[in-house]
Amino acid sequence: YDGSCKTAGHFGFFREVCSNGLHVAQSKIGFSIKHRGNVSEIVIPEISQLITRFLDNEYYSLKRKFEVLAERPIKDLTEFVRVTAEELKLFMYQASEKNEEPSLNARLVLDSIYRESKLLGQAPNLWLGYNAFNEVLHGKLKKSFEAQKNKDSEIFNFVYDMAVN
Repeated sequence: YDGSCKTAGHFGFFREVCSNGLHVAQSKIGFSIKHRGNVSEIVIPEISQLITRFLDNEYYSLKRKFEVLAERPIKDLTEFVRVTAEELKLFMYQASEKNEEPSLNARLVLDSIYRESKLLGQAPNLWLGYNAFNEVLHGKLKKSFEAQKNKDSEIFNFVYDMAVN
């Protein structure tokens, strides 16, 4: 309740874009009700049910997908980065046609996965790979927020398919 005679709420997901708090949100369930008399007696039980249904379905389904990614090790890190970058047309894996070394963006992804693996004390996994690509997507590649959101979803689905197939 914000004092405007309306009670409103939104449930969904957000992804932090940078450390200053900037984020991109996606509402899955929302409501806005004029605040009158017994609104709390009528609305609050319904809101509670909305939250419960949301948590039972979308949140835990997505959380389980995150866990699946974290459970799947990356066997060949170079190949993972090359295939993902090229299949999704994010950037060229090679520095140039004549230089087969990883490009700057490929090195950023590889370095991020190595760094996170070391900090967490675990082998590189698809969750770390997904996040490393997103670090480059949101920090280096010049795309609109909408394009970043779409590409983020594309990366997630591509990497998740690797995990389950």
